Amino acid sequence: MGTQIANPACVAAVLFALASPPLSAVSAADAEFFVRLSERPSVSVVMENRWLRVRHGSTEKTRGAILELLDKRTGYDAAGNAASIWQTLDNSAKSAPLTSARMVKQTSDEISVEFNWGTGVKRPTGWDGENKREVITIYRDSAVLRLHYITKWHIYEWGAERTTGDGAYCIVGARQFQAGRGLSQLYFNHQEFTFDPKGVYYNRERDGLDVPLNYHGHIIMGITNSHGRGFVRVMSLAALPNLKLMGVPPCGFEMYRVVNDTVGYLAPVGGGAAEIETLGKAIADWAQGGERPRAEPAPRANHELNP
Repeated sequence: MGTQIANPACVAAVLFALASPPLSAVSAADAEFFVRLSERPSVSVVMENRWLRVRHGSTEKTRGAILELLDKRTGYDAAGNAASIWQTLDNSAKSAPLTSARMVKQTSDEISVEFNWGTGVKRPTGWDGENKREVITIYRDSAVLRLHYITKWHIYEWGAERTTGDGAYCIVGARQFQAGRGLSQLYFNHQEFTFDPKGVYYNRERDGLDVPLNYHGHIIMGITNSHGRGFVRVMSLAALPNLKLMGVPPCGFEMYRVVNDTVGYLAPVGGGAAEIETLGKAIADWAQGGERPRAEPAPRANHELNP
C-alpha cells in the first residue's frame, strides 16, 4: 500500500525511507508538485508539477529511459510512443538494466531522484553492462528538467512521429557550422554505435569548441513535428565527445561517452524551432548562473516550424 507524505518538514524521514525503495511511495509538497516511486513489477518513477508530467522506467526495448514527457499546456507527449525504442528520451544505451531509484532531495521548490543501473552481463550485441548513475531534478515553477550524469553516459533519443516521418531537427548554429565544414545540409549516420569522426555530425577532437554550435559553452538542439511540438536538449559542448544525427525518419540524437559529472537539460516545446532556440538559450544562461526559466502560465499556440 502506498505511503503519502505531504509535509515538506518530513524530508529527512522521506529520504531515509526511500534509501531502499518500498513497493510504492509518494513525496509531495502539495497536490500539484510530487514524485511517485514504485519498484514492482519494475522500477518506475513519475515526476509531476503543474506544467509537466515525466515518467521514467524500463520496457522490453529499453533499460531505463524517459517514457513520457507530457507538456500539460499543449497535451503533447514528446516521448509519446513509450512502447517503442524509437521514441524515448534520455535512453541509456550500453548499460545494465535500471535497478533502483531513490529520492535524494526535496524542498518546496525542487525534487531530485537518483537512478541507478546495476552491473550486468555482456551480450553479443555489444551491451557492456556498465554501472551508471543519474540524478533528475524537477522544479515547481519550470517545465525544464535538470539531468546530472554522474558517470559516463551513452545517450540516444528520438523525437516526433516515426510512423509518419513527421519530424525536423533544429540545432542552433547549424547553418554556420555546416558551411564551415563544406556541408550543404545536415549529415546523417544510420549506423548505431559507430563513431568514426568522419561519420558523426560533431566530434570534439576534430571540430574543437570554437564553433558556431557553441552558445555560452553549450549546444542547443531539438526535434519538433510539423505543428511545432517536440523537445529541446541543452548539453555542455566540452562534455560531448561525439554527436550523431540518426536520420529521417525517425529523427534522433546519439551522444557517446558524455563525460563524468555532466549536467544536461531537457524540456518540451510547443513553438517550433523558434522556441527551441529561445528556451535553449535561456537554459544555457541559467547553467552559467542566470535565472532558471519559468513556465508560462497559459498554453502556447500551435506554431508551424520556422524554415
